[in-house]
Amino acid sequence: MSTLQAQQLDIGYGATRIVQDLSFSPPPGKVTALIGPNGCGKSTLLKAFARILTPQAGSLTLDGKAYRDLSARDLARKVAFLPQVLPIPEGVSVRQLVAYGRSPHNSLWGRLSSADQHSVEQALQRMELETLADRPLSDLSGGQRQRA
Repeated sequence: MSTLQAQQLDIGYGATRIVQDLSFSPPPGKVTALIGPNGCGKSTLLKAFARILTPQAGSLTLDGKAYRDLSARDLARKVAFLPQVLPIPEGVSVRQLVAYGRSPHNSLWGRLSSADQHSVEQALQRMELETLADRPLSDLSGGQRQRA
């Protein structure tokens, strides 16, 4: 299990701080919910965990290593971020979208190995998406898209 830790984190946009002095360490292997009113910083915190935003102060570590020292590839192997609203690429199927999640594990040419294909099938089963796997994302409801 990976261990994520935030210490005295300040995150914001320009001079506006949204998250201030947050120390947080979700329990490894457990589902953790971030709940709170609109605008309190839930998405901002997740963007920092995904390295979309750089903290203005404090530190983030993953398995004891500073985020700034992790390569994009190493971070992508352990951390994924799904924004609230996604653009829907034309003609992309559910299976293709799930397969994109294997990108950090692939070679430079991006070909899926049989192990990668097995991982994609497992993910489709786990999320109960087998019957939708070959449908375009544009045909799905909002909830189905979120599951994909």
